[in-house]
Amino acid sequence: QTDIVRSRELLIEQRDEAMTAQEKIRHLQDELTKLSEVVRVDQLTGVLNRRGFDDAVVREVSRVNRGGGNLSIAMLDVDNFKIFNDSYGHQTGDQLLKELAYIAQNHIRENDILVRYRGEEFFIIMPNCTPRQASEVAERIRSSLEKDMTSGHKITASLGISTYSFSSDLESADEVLEKLIEQSDQALYQAKDKGRNRFQHFSSI
Repeated sequence: QTDIVRSRELLIEQRDEAMTAQEKIRHLQDELTKLSEVVRVDQLTGVLNRRGFDDAVVREVSRVNRGGGNLSIAMLDVDNFKIFNDSYGHQTGDQLLKELAYIAQNHIRENDILVRYRGEEFFIIMPNCTPRQASEVAERIRSSLEKDMTSGHKITASLGISTYSFSSDLESADEVLEKLIEQSDQALYQAKDKGRNRFQHFSSI
């Protein structure tokens, strides 16, 4: 009888230890999930960062390849940001980027995604978006940045737009991602070359 009691107590103790271990595992899994989300978010502006951008674009390209449609992205760059930073300091520059992200977030469509790619460069991911619709989004952001900044500093931004459409000649999502970045970068360069404070669609001509 004594052995039975001891065995019962031992089983109860082992059960409690197992339950505690399971709770710790669940806690660690929750922490890993939170950490995974954090590393995809830019700490200054609260929007997605470059890693989050890659994941989102690859996901949307795969969606287009499965079901057709369009995906547009726009690269946004603050005009003459280096001069601004040198004149007012990095802290003021950071505040400007935070306000820019806030304004842009309020002028994109419901399903669009804003990303801080690096420095003063941002991307807008626009699922199910034709070039014409992308133009409308880009113009809303451009004009709002020109007139709605409340920090007292006047800034402008240029945007380069690239659109991916479904085709029978399927490319991998990673290949499309690389091409979209390259094309939007070229379009941005064209917008800068034409005088800044404007948007430009990619053209191979």
